Amino acid sequence: MPADNHSAPYVYHLGITMAGAVSAGSYTGGVMDYLIRCLQRWEQAKRGEYLPQFRHLIPPHQVVIDAIGGASAGGMTTTMTVLTLLRGDYKPIDPKEIAGIKTPTGNLFYDSWIGLNDTLTDGTTLMQMLKDEDLLGQEGKFLSLFNSNPIDAIAGKAFDIDGDIEELKKNLPPFIAPDLEVILTLTSLRGIPVHVDFNYFAVRRQTQLATNSPAPAHRMQQHRIVAHFKLNYRESADKNRYLHFDPTDPQKAALIKAVTIGSGAFPVGLRSRWFTLDQIPVEYIRQSTLRQLQRNIDESKPDFQMDLDKLLPDFKNLESFEFTAVDGGTLNNEPFGEVVQILEEKKNAKGEDLIHIDPPNFTIIMIDPFPSFEEQMEEGKNYDEVHRIVTPLVDAMRQQAMFKPLPSLKKYASDYPRTLVYPTRYTVEPQAGNPKDLGFKRRGEKDKAPICCASMHAFGGFLSEDFRKHDFALGQINCRNFLRAVLSFEYNPPHICHPMHQGWTPEMVEAFKVVIKGKTYLPVIPDVDWLTERDNLHPDYPYDYFMDKPKLDAANLEPLRRPIKNRAHNLLNKVESLTNKKSGKKIVIPGVAGWWKQRKSKAKSWVMRRLFRLLKKCIAGEMTKIALQFIANDLEERGLLKNKDER
Repeated sequence: MPADNHSAPYVYHLGITMAGAVSAGSYTGGVMDYLIRCLQRWEQAKRGEYLPQFRHLIPPHQVVIDAIGGASAGGMTTTMTVLTLLRGDYKPIDPKEIAGIKTPTGNLFYDSWIGLNDTLTDGTTLMQMLKDEDLLGQEGKFLSLFNSNPIDAIAGKAFDIDGDIEELKKNLPPFIAPDLEVILTLTSLRGIPVHVDFNYFAVRRQTQLATNSPAPAHRMQQHRIVAHFKLNYRESADKNRYLHFDPTDPQKAALIKAVTIGSGAFPVGLRSRWFTLDQIPVEYIRQSTLRQLQRNIDESKPDFQMDLDKLLPDFKNLESFEFTAVDGGTLNNEPFGEVVQILEEKKNAKGEDLIHIDPPNFTIIMIDPFPSFEEQMEEGKNYDEVHRIVTPLVDAMRQQAMFKPLPSLKKYASDYPRTLVYPTRYTVEPQAGNPKDLGFKRRGEKDKAPICCASMHAFGGFLSEDFRKHDFALGQINCRNFLRAVLSFEYNPPHICHPMHQGWTPEMVEAFKVVIKGKTYLPVIPDVDWLTERDNLHPDYPYDYFMDKPKLDAANLEPLRRPIKNRAHNLLNKVESLTNKKSGKKIVIPGVAGWWKQRKSKAKSWVMRRLFRLLKKCIAGEMTKIALQFIANDLEERGLLKNKDER
């Protein structure tokens, strides 16, 4: 079918989920940068504005992103994506040039994840995170291990956007749904009480056990908060059911920013966030909780809705629900269930069944810098000593907390299209082959530590801009290979041909096909740059990462010694201050014996304080030594530290 055919194009839908990753968000940013670049250039090519000489080869179908969501660093990248598209001035980053590109570039993904808050005057973001202005003064509190002010500064620059939201929405490209929905996750340290009533017979007999006594119930706590934003928000229909994604309104922008930062508030490491009634209404919390408790509520059955309401009796007279939030990834690090729900609700509104559409017209894409791979089930171990139980117990509690809600499991078990983009890097062993046949792609050894920012428990990206650049470029290359060879459907007409590929001319098929193990596949999202690259590629082009894996010299860690020691010393000062406040409470004990006990207690307390002050420097020095040794060992284990021959 020619590109200028005026019939309505076939529409294929996408939902995108981005997992938490701390500084490895630079990888996720690279994936999203290439995805938007590919979609944008495809749309431009359809109009003849890009590669006009190939306009006759441009597939006419449409791909639309209906929902996008994430947790932690994935949540931050989710917000960056929407802000980028609303601005309408997206500037793609060329992975071939990434080693020499300096910030700012105007690309929000690159400037935020690569540039962070680095400045000539204040130094690198890591050095800023080790500063102590958040700990000093009477008002200074022990907020977090790292100074979180640089994170706030990065968010402030990202939200530098002007204009009217209705005007900005006109900048949205055709591959973004006008009614785009956005998911960000939070973990509330205040539980939402959920009741299971055990007063069945008493209610039916219209009796009470005692006057004004509470009815027996099993009480649970829900700590997952889902911030569900809509771009095309209508007050009359959406109030308290959704939140409005409007970065041009100061109050709404403050909420989006707070949720974005809160979603990435890595527990203890970064500062937690406080949410008030002015930011998130209590009725939204109630309705959002109901949606989580029972996905796909049938609103045509009010009795069913009322039964669910009984689970939240505390909300009847609740005027506000204020809470402290930490990293959304703590309990919901991969919110793909929520993204599936959005697509399902949109299909249900049209009388369609999302899961059972054949052939499928949607895909859920998850971007995960730290995926889990299939492994053999762990063998049972007899933890027969108390000290051996602690670690597996904490791990079991963590894994159970991350377990997806049971009503969703049947959807996850269904054979609907979902796929994963994750870090992959191979060493290249040159071998002859057809560059159009990507079946040869697994060359050499697979890198067991493909991304640099995974070091230091995912804080490694703060160590080096080169680490972040490498991971950003790897995300771009992985996304390129994913779009060209993975996100595709088999093509073998007339028996096997997806509707989006019906009507493709033989020239289109020849231009974009990939052959894997003797079968032909056509892409969902055609990468039009392939048209200019295909005749000049060497066989192992999928492994041309444009940037060697960077390594640090051990000497690069030495400048961190003093800032880490100072930060550790000031944190110990805060611990001492908090301890003194608690021990300062007077306990009155009558009589001479009481007087003598108080004197001994004060003397003991005085001695302990003096001893602690004398030891603080030693403790801070030891903490610094341990921290630097851990960093060096972790980098060496991942192949990110230069050996003697490389220095």
